[in-house]
Amino acid sequence: MTPPKHTRSTAVQRTTALRAAVLLALAAVGSVGAAGAAAPAQQWRFEQALSTALATHPAVLGKRASVDAASAELDEARWQRYPSPSFETNQYASGGLTNVFRVEQPVWTGGRISAGIAGAEHRVDAAGASVLEVRQEIALRVIAAWTDACRHEARLNHARTAVQEHERLLALISRRVDNEVSPPVDRDFARSRLLQSMNDLSSVTQARNAALAQLSQLVGEEVPVASVLPDVEPGEAVRELLLQRTVDYAPVLQRLSAEEGAAAAEISLRRAALMPRIGVRVERTTGPLADTRALLVVSVQPGAGLAANSAVHAARARRDAAHLAREATLRDLQAQVSVDWDDWQFAKQRLQTAQQSRAMSAEVFESYTRQYTTGRKTWIDVLNAVREVTQADFQMADAQAQVVAAALRLRLRSGALNIQNINSSSDSAP
Repeated sequence: MTPPKHTRSTAVQRTTALRAAVLLALAAVGSVGAAGAAAPAQQWRFEQALSTALATHPAVLGKRASVDAASAELDEARWQRYPSPSFETNQYASGGLTNVFRVEQPVWTGGRISAGIAGAEHRVDAAGASVLEVRQEIALRVIAAWTDACRHEARLNHARTAVQEHERLLALISRRVDNEVSPPVDRDFARSRLLQSMNDLSSVTQARNAALAQLSQLVGEEVPVASVLPDVEPGEAVRELLLQRTVDYAPVLQRLSAEEGAAAAEISLRRAALMPRIGVRVERTTGPLADTRALLVVSVQPGAGLAANSAVHAARARRDAAHLAREATLRDLQAQVSVDWDDWQFAKQRLQTAQQSRAMSAEVFESYTRQYTTGRKTWIDVLNAVREVTQADFQMADAQAQVVAAALRLRLRSGALNIQNINSSSDSAP
């Protein structure tokens, strides 16, 4: 039975109005990611983002200044071996002046100078390890931000493909409805799925922009587009070897070992306070009582009461605390490596599963589309099949990002990424 003409006219008007709304919605979604499309945006490689962040991040620059300070303190400690000049002037009531020039050379200090130099050397080592430690922390943040940006970039491409596919299906079912082959409810269902896919596209675009903003904040420059994820291996195929390399390389363990050495040197320095100091002093006096003399000076300054002995006990406690801090950090580091290793292994499995799922979902969608035209599958089956394809694409993008992120973290922790040699001379622009 042929429906009334005014009913078909109303359906055509509704279809035209919906198409206009879809076009407006697509334009709004596209404007979110196309704000910078006026000029072609170059993709940033991971090495470029990492080198720029490590060369310009304020945290790294601040630690380098700490190295300069520690080096100056080491120079100061070494200068204690040299003679110490001094000058003194006195004025008598009669108006006469007496000037005394002194130069004192330490001969034996009970280990004060050696302990001071040893402690300063350990502090220089700790400061150098702190630079590498903060570079590693920044690199971990770059890895997380960059892989997240690449993940959302891949999801964005899949979301755009899904919108295009739903538009094609809507056009297909609209023709069938106009020809009275399919019921209008099938077209309404296709419209609903199209709007859902557009909403997914908007959410993914927002997440991609947020990830790029975080990466840009780390780099210090605007990163418009992140490059595709590469194939990365962790550097060692055996967990035990990777763990040993990580422990040998770990900057945080190097810093804590240096701090433990500095605390041990502090013990020797506090003990030296109980020992006498022997030095040679030459004095020259000018004025009414002019004179020149050389003296052997012996002095002891143990401090008030048993303060020096208490200072030794405090230094020992600090050394023990530094040792225990290193042991605790070692356990945490071993746990982190184990977690990253498991993340890498299981993410690879999820990636393989997602790839197989995606291939099968694509075959099912193509098969359902063909069977729908022959009446063997319903329209809901077709739309559900295309949704399965999109979900498989998203899962594949997520798994790929997890594989690369875990592998990069393992390479970084084991020293295979070699961030120590990345400096400001590296390529810092795309």
